[in-house]
Amino acid sequence: MLGFNDLLNLFSTDIEWNTHKAVVFRYSHGFCYFHAIERLPKIDAQKLIGVRENYELLENNTRNFCENSPAANALLWGARGCGKSSIVKAVCYEYANKYPNLRVLEVESKDIAILPLLFDCMRLLREYKFIVFCDDLTFNANTSTYHGLKSTLDGSMEQQAENILIYATSNLRHLMPEKADLNMLHTQDSIHEVLALSDRFPLQIGFYDNGQKEYLEILEHLIREENSELSQEMIAYIMQEIKQDSLNFATKIGNRNPRTAKSYYALNHARILNFIKTKND
Repeated sequence: MLGFNDLLNLFSTDIEWNTHKAVVFRYSHGFCYFHAIERLPKIDAQKLIGVRENYELLENNTRNFCENSPAANALLWGARGCGKSSIVKAVCYEYANKYPNLRVLEVESKDIAILPLLFDCMRLLREYKFIVFCDDLTFNANTSTYHGLKSTLDGSMEQQAENILIYATSNLRHLMPEKADLNMLHTQDSIHEVLALSDRFPLQIGFYDNGQKEYLEILEHLIREENSELSQEMIAYIMQEIKQDSLNFATKIGNRNPRTAKSYYALNHARILNFIKTKND
């Protein structure tokens, strides 16, 4: 069994924090290690369509954190494929390069039970500030792992660490399916228990499904981005040609989010180029 000293040794000596901006904690079948990320994914915030306000909320919070001003743990929740993870990655890329002491630690949601021990490790490296990234964080009604997370975020006797924030994404606003167990979740005490967990994230940023207009705007932006030389007339022609087909594609997928628009564009890239070639000829 992994002890705290073993974990601390891995955390503080096996990782060269002075050279690595980001690390992923991996755990499987009793074995764990820290995988250093050589390069953070570069995501241009200007290309995040329709979620600019959401980005600015997280960006301002991150800037405050890096500059020792009040900042909060953040939960980005809502519709799948709408850019929650992309916004976190974009902010982390920008600020890890801007502030030399900022580090990112990614922890899979299945390994959340070890978070209190990781917090203890990060507290000891006071020269760094850590953003802990947990993607797709969700709990079911029968698990108890969220209790450790709840006390770690707020509720423990120990004062909250000033050099650690958690940025989590979830499809669920309260991190737990509200109908997972009708007999349990509909009791007053259980509802309070669920809300108490999400309340540990003072900064909550919601993402919502796009309508047809927004979906087509995203698709048009993708075409413009790669073909900046095209005239407005040509763009209008292409959009007219692919409009119904792209909407049918979104209907089959089940949503009109940016991920679906990108998928349609990738799958029909050659076809769109052919429209351009045919029109020019």
